[in-house]
Amino acid sequence: MGVRVREMVTCPQPKCRYQQAGENEECKKCGKSLKGVKRKWYVYTAHGGKRKAKCVGSENAARKVADKVQAKLSLDDFGILDEKPVVPTVEEVGKKWLDYIRSVRRETTVERYENAMDLHVLPRFGEEKARRFDQEA
Repeated sequence: MGVRVREMVTCPQPKCRYQQAGENEECKKCGKSLKGVKRKWYVYTAHGGKRKAKCVGSENAARKVADKVQAKLSLDDFGILDEKPVVPTVEEVGKKWLDYIRSVRRETTVERYENAMDLHVLPRFGEEKARRFDQEA
């Protein structure tokens, strides 16, 4: 099969959330209209019994990624299929955030944020991998 690029869309209905090909006008499962729903581009690879799917932002980016993957597979470099994204620690994300905050907030506000980060956030979560935070998490 090699490498394939495909546009996908997820049904906006909360109880459905069915993922399907982007060319569909309505959900195959619940019939809800898919007009105006954000679509994502995926690169699919299948080689040596391993299958992987990678979500990529735009069609252009997906095609570039697919070309790179195809080139690596043609050179028998299968490491690209085992690639895991590097997830930064909470401390690394916090430092980047504070650098951004320095440009948009007053110095006294930044100092308060730094103190809160140093006293409360970093001692508890500093070495943990950062992930998406929810209100319920």
